[in-house]
Amino acid sequence: MACGRRPEPRRLLINTCRFDLSLTPLEAVERAAYALSASVTLDFARDPEAPDVLVCTLHPRVGDPDEELLHRFRQEVTDQVLRVRIGEQTAPVRDLIYAVAFSRTGLIAEVVPE
Repeated sequence: MACGRRPEPRRLLINTCRFDLSLTPLEAVERAAYALSASVTLDFARDPEAPDVLVCTLHPRVGDPDEELLHRFRQEVTDQVLRVRIGEQTAPVRDLIYAVAFSRTGLIAEVVPE
């Protein structure tokens, strides 16, 4: 993950972050963007020279981009990566718990072997 500032014609400075998608799931970046949507909007693009790199451009709703906003976004991405990985690792156990719970509700007909 690399972040920094680059000039843009419309604004004096703008924040960008780059994520290697082989290490950072796209879902985690999308979740982080949603979590911060009250204060920032983001543009996503693939780096034409490195297709596995996602470039995120942060546009604050009010004021100029600052290091605090960039830090909050990076922190949120890290948090969401952990959530995605935990979700993937615990999916089999969670599915088993749901299957057992729903099998006892009477909502699903019991299959009786012949």
